[in-house]
Amino acid sequence: TTLNQLEVSQQELEDSRERQRLLAQKLQDQKSELDRERTSKSELLATLNKKILSTRQKIIGFSEREINLLRLLEELSREISRKPAAAFREMRGKLSLPVKARVTAKFGDWKGIQGLYWDGLQLTPKNVQDVVAFYDGKVVFADWLRGFGFLVIIDHGDGYLSLYGNNEWLAVKVGDWVERGEVISQVAPADGLQHRGLYFEVRKDGKPQNPLAWVDSR
Repeated sequence: TTLNQLEVSQQELEDSRERQRLLAQKLQDQKSELDRERTSKSELLATLNKKILSTRQKIIGFSEREINLLRLLEELSREISRKPAAAFREMRGKLSLPVKARVTAKFGDWKGIQGLYWDGLQLTPKNVQDVVAFYDGKVVFADWLRGFGFLVIIDHGDGYLSLYGNNEWLAVKVGDWVERGEVISQVAPADGLQHRGLYFEVRKDGKPQNPLAWVDSR
């Protein structure tokens, strides 16, 4: 009887140990799962923080870019002609884009950041191309501007300007008179790194206008 009792007790002890082992394994699995969740949450938080930082930097970058341009236009305001530009107004819907390229961003398109929209067109050519003057006018700026690279600004009169940014090199200088279709610069295809294609704007008294309103869509 005593031996039988000992065998039963031994079996119960082994059963208890097995239950404890299974419980310990379950706790270990739960701990591992929690550790994985913590790691996943930490990685997600790090990614979100990085995206937030990147977005803030983009906002600051876009703001600085616009400020640079507005300051430049303010400096150029004395040189910009206020003579009537009836000829330019009459060309509405009759002109061609300054480069043969795909329009990858249109005027008014959202830039992917709240409150920021395109003031012009992003034109992406397939290969290196010459950039031509949108219309007759006087070159009032031809130099490097932070955020726009090598930039050309042509005054068409009566406060109308056309802007050509992200050029590889410039073929004109300040004071030059250019005719419609005349080569003013050269642009490279966008590669996501150094080259970004041509950025093109039309402004009236410093305010952005839709360039496509002047383009013959036929």
